[in-house]
Amino acid sequence: MFSLRVTQRSKTWEMLKERGVGYISSTELAAVFHASAYGSRRKLTMQKTSGKRKKFSNPAQEHGTRWEPVAVRAACKFLDETLGKSHDWMQPGIIRDPWSVVTCSPDQICSDFGLEVKCPWKRKLPETREEIINDNLLQCFACIHVTKLPHWYLFYYNAYTGASVAYRVQANRQLWEEHVAPAVARYLESVEVGDPESLRVKHKSDGVEWEGIRARILEGVDRVL
Repeated sequence: MFSLRVTQRSKTWEMLKERGVGYISSTELAAVFHASAYGSRRKLTMQKTSGKRKKFSNPAQEHGTRWEPVAVRAACKFLDETLGKSHDWMQPGIIRDPWSVVTCSPDQICSDFGLEVKCPWKRKLPETREEIINDNLLQCFACIHVTKLPHWYLFYYNAYTGASVAYRVQANRQLWEEHVAPAVARYLESVEVGDPESLRVKHKSDGVEWEGIRARILEGVDRVL
């Protein structure tokens, strides 16, 4: 694993994210499995093959950007107090495992684990682990295995009420190495060679495959707040 410390959403960070078809970020993984709430595999492929990442802003994204620093402070405070330890928090920038095609940009990490915060605009906080959307779940799962940390905290913050919900996501090296990582590698290979597979619509078998993966990830998810 190596990390390039750049500020998230800076010009350098944006430039590094526009790195072609050779890598995929943790936030893009759900689309690979036809499981994203925000976009299809076809849309992701078109973005990668165009060589440009479309820059856009919407109310939900603006809300998240505005409240993320508040959520990070609340999450770090909660974890320090709950675990009885003052952690060595830092924002690492872009992290890559040299043996993986997946990269990530964690909100915070310490020597013990990582942290991802979410500030939903209109989506309600997930009161049970089954309500966590695929994008958030797979993003944290990927971050664990890219950084080689044992677990990840997924912290949701309601900017209107100050309410919070938090989950701990555990590693599952076997699931990652046998199912998730190979599927991502196959997808990227199909993009690179122009295989129509990278553009196809979701099939019933895709849903069955993903539900099996999701169920195994959820086995290692516990609510902590």
